[in-house]
Amino acid sequence: MLSKKGVALYKSVQEKRSFQRVECRNLVRFKLKDSAESEGCLAHDISDGGIKINLNEFVPLNSEVNLEVQLATQRIVDCVARIVWIEKMPFMDRYQAGLEFDNDRLERNAKIKIHGYTHPRQ
Repeated sequence: MLSKKGVALYKSVQEKRSFQRVECRNLVRFKLKDSAESEGCLAHDISDGGIKINLNEFVPLNSEVNLEVQLATQRIVDCVARIVWIEKMPFMDRYQAGLEFDNDRLERNAKIKIHGYTHPRQ
């Protein structure tokens, strides 16, 4: 249970968000910019501006990564992002990281697919 101070902090963080976040458990291929190897991980949530993922290893802040995000069957989006925050998960040797998409290098088609996923038609 969050304290009153914790609730206030949570609300202030939520109000600063520029994009609507959508919870998901999508597969993501993750590759550091200068690495030849990629690994798989799971997304926790996604928005037009970025994605939260679970990682097996620590990745330094501001690291540039290439992602292949599976939005749906046969719908994969390639994008470049950077680590804006990372924290160790309690009681685990795993990490959660927040990544911000590089909108200058995100193709228009990828932006459309991500927006369609985060803002489904009703």
